[in-house]
Amino acid sequence: MIIEKVEATNEATNEATNKSGFEATVDIAEDGLTAKLSLTFLSDDSEITVEDLLKTLAENNVVYGIRDDLINEICNNGISVVDVIVATGIEPEHGQDATIDYFFTEKRKPFPKTTDENKVDFKELGYIETVSEGDLLAQKTNVTNGEDGITVRGEVIKHKPGKDKRLLCGEGCCQIEDEVQVIAEYVIAEYDGIVKLENGKLSVSKYVEIDSDIGVETGNIKFCGQVVVNGNVTDGYTVECDGDLLINGFVEGAVLKSKGNIIVSKGIHGQWKASIHCDGNLSTTYINGASVNVKGDIDADYILNSMTRCDGKTYAHGRKGIIVGGEIISRSIEAQIVGSDLGVATIVRLGVSMEMLNAFRKLNEEVSVLMSMVNKLKQCLVLLGKRVEIDSSDTKSIGMLSEYGGKLQKTKSRIK
Repeated sequence: MIIEKVEATNEATNEATNKSGFEATVDIAEDGLTAKLSLTFLSDDSEITVEDLLKTLAENNVVYGIRDDLINEICNNGISVVDVIVATGIEPEHGQDATIDYFFTEKRKPFPKTTDENKVDFKELGYIETVSEGDLLAQKTNVTNGEDGITVRGEVIKHKPGKDKRLLCGEGCCQIEDEVQVIAEYVIAEYDGIVKLENGKLSVSKYVEIDSDIGVETGNIKFCGQVVVNGNVTDGYTVECDGDLLINGFVEGAVLKSKGNIIVSKGIHGQWKASIHCDGNLSTTYINGASVNVKGDIDADYILNSMTRCDGKTYAHGRKGIIVGGEIISRSIEAQIVGSDLGVATIVRLGVSMEMLNAFRKLNEEVSVLMSMVNKLKQCLVLLGKRVEIDSSDTKSIGMLSEYGGKLQKTKSRIK
């Protein structure tokens, strides 16, 4: 620290010189925030008054932050001192910059999920990190202005104000101002989706694009909106979404589930392992060896050896335009060729919706269960009837005979 040194000798009057001779040195720090006093009495009977000492400090430009208690003590004791801090200024309080804290990870490394049985599932990597409606995404802490300081000379030390930042909100975000002054704003998600931070602006999107194959690097994909895959969906993996699903590649023995439409640009080669479910339409180059359930229409160049069920129409409009092998259930079919002369069985069911067919199958299963119950009750009634014939006083068997008889009648009425 560089110190400014000024020396002063008191020779105010002859009387003062004789009685109160002293020598004082005042050192002011370079930043002007402290002043040190070195005081030496010139004789044993020398003394100094508070007024004299304050005058000495003033002559050396020390006018602020003077420690009156220390000045009084020095004057009362009459003892020489060296480098005693007799005045202290006030440091400026610089403003704090506004800060923005984010409560999500925009890009994170996929990591295998551990199941409840402490097993590692390498197909569940959490490749897409989503947020839910109402989740806190970010908060902004207010900027502070700060306060000026003052030196022992009485000079003002200007403070530096903090720098503000803007918390920008885009689609899918809601900005809330806080009533507490420390936190200025909160940003929460308006709906489920994936968070994006672009050029300082937050948004929540129901669209995600994956620039790779769905496989060991990504694991299974599950998303609450639209998904675009710029690659293939490889054997054994699943893609599930609430919006449309676009695959710019092939689908192998994988599972696709969509509450919207599904488009597979290069075709489905399912190897009898692929399972496709969608609430909208399915459009692809070809379908081979797959199980397909569609509530809308199916549009493919050709369909081979597959189980396809749709509530709408099935089109095979390509150059081949054929449907061969497997089973097809649809309201109507448009194709150049259906079936084959080579002995490949092709089952076609028209005019029945998938929903009605599933309901019919469920009813058949329920009837089979009820018929099995009827047969068992009849057998029980025969055995109980023989017991009662042998012992007419067997009240337990008589009661069971009446109970089972009632159950038989109710079961038969349910079948009707």
